[in-house]
Amino acid sequence: MPKKTRIASISLATPTGDKQYSYDNFGVLLGDVEEYPGSASAIIEIDHPTRKDEKGYPVRGRLVAAKFQFPVEEGKKKAEETAVDVSESFLNLTFWHAVERSPKAKG
Repeated sequence: MPKKTRIASISLATPTGDKQYSYDNFGVLLGDVEEYPGSASAIIEIDHPTRKDEKGYPVRGRLVAAKFQFPVEEGKKKAEETAVDVSESFLNLTFWHAVERSPKAKG
């Protein structure tokens, strides 16, 4: 795979009350590959709450499964859920319009 540039960090925003949010690392958006203009990859990962690597950074875990919940069917009480193994996959994004990078990211 050609080398990609980090375009953006992905954060998991969790409501904490009073229109405030807690932001936790949730991955990265990679792109800027000449061979695939307009495309990027989203890598979903989280930091371990306590484990650190040899450099002192949090150990990161990658997304290996996703659980989807469908709307509750009429006449039923529970929503249907299904799990998908995504351990060998990544999310590919295709941009239909140009996305301007921030001045900080350009530098």
